[in-house]
Amino acid sequence: RRIVEADEFMRAGKYEGWLPHLFVGNLLKGQTVGVIGAGRIGSAYARMMVEGFKMNLIYYDLYQSTRLEKFVTAYGQFLKANGEQPVTWKRASSMEEVLQEADVISLHPILDKTTY
Repeated sequence: RRIVEADEFMRAGKYEGWLPHLFVGNLLKGQTVGVIGAGRIGSAYARMMVEGFKMNLIYYDLYQSTRLEKFVTAYGQFLKANGEQPVTWKRASSMEEVLQEADVISLHPILDKTTY
């Protein structure tokens, strides 16, 4: 992924030997994904990140997403039953709370006159 940056690093003569984590991205496992707008698309994204990368979830939406909450709770119980660290979820009271606590942010606002 960071090919241009790595190329510039090499051409500048900064490479001094093999380093196992040089120019490797951050691992998402165990991090917290923040979703602003947990409607149909935001919830689908959240489920993919939680299940695919075993990320914790914090979300903000005007409406409670009980279906998403039940999914994350059930998946966390599944992980725990199999000896793994369970994932967690939290419904934030504000967008600012999501921005402060999440490691990764994804925006999925409703499209209406206030957001267009």
